[in-house]
Amino acid sequence: PAALLVPAVDNVPVALPLASYLRDPNGDPLTLTVPPGRENAMAAMWSVIAYTVLTVAAFYFILLQPVLKKQKEAKKAVRELKIGDEVVTVGGLIGEVKDVVTPANGPTEIILELAPGVRVRATTDAISQRLTTLEPVAAAAPRSPDVQIQEAVEPRA
Repeated sequence: PAALLVPAVDNVPVALPLASYLRDPNGDPLTLTVPPGRENAMAAMWSVIAYTVLTVAAFYFILLQPVLKKQKEAKKAVRELKIGDEVVTVGGLIGEVKDVVTPANGPTEIILELAPGVRVRATTDAISQRLTTLEPVAAAAPRSPDVQIQEAVEPRA
């Protein structure tokens, strides 16, 4: 008859009935048994699966996630390129963005000025990093003339 595999006690397989409505062709209740020496096979299999899942999770969070985050930030910086930004190409050339051309189909191109009068075309894939941007820096607000700092000086005895 069919049997439920459960741990053996003293190397004698233990048979447990599954349920009264589960019957084999002879009408006997279905039971499963564990052959002698196979008790730890399932535990070993589950430990291997658990360690594999933990290893994959560790690789993802320790190695892969920071790299993906850095790539995402780099792509965002390239997408936000403006005229006047200073960039470095994958070939190591440093130039200033003079124009951004977005064609109807195809990759976005930028015009870089490497030196005065020397301009080259490049795709955004050729930009490895954005060095600076020529956005105006907010200057510190000047103090109002009517605000004065007064210091109290106490005479010493």
